[in-house]
Amino acid sequence: MPTEDKTNSTIKINWKILISVVAIALVAIVAGIVLILHNNKINDKRDFAQQITNETNYTVKYVASRDAFEYFASGDWQTELTNNVEEYASDEQVSTSFIKDWRSTVITSFQARSQQRQGKGSRFEIMNPENDKKTLLVIKNGKVVQDAFSDITYDYDN
Repeated sequence: MPTEDKTNSTIKINWKILISVVAIALVAIVAGIVLILHNNKINDKRDFAQQITNETNYTVKYVASRDAFEYFASGDWQTELTNNVEEYASDEQVSTSFIKDWRSTVITSFQARSQQRQGKGSRFEIMNPENDKKTLLVIKNGKVVQDAFSDITYDYDN
């Protein structure tokens, strides 16, 4: 009898070990899949940032830690943006052509991109050319979160 009890006890322990190993393996597999999907999502967003850079007057970086697309103006647009930021800082005004373009083109294109598959849930930020730690525009999921020029009014007919 004692030999049978030892055998049954050993079989029960072996089953417990097997079940524990299988459970740990399943958890590891699920964690690996989640990590792979997360990395793929980040890579998709980085590819999207590169696509935007190639298509626009911005250099775009995706910052995964903040889930944000940071836009840095380039070329003629950087000059125009810088000039208007300086004018706004000193006189609290900007040129009419700039604000029209800002509202009709810049904001609407950001809203559209923030609603695309790769942009959903992320912040889209135009960085201030005078201080790249500050943002001029923040849009998330098609909604304006921050607009440095929101207090500027202009006559739409002129």
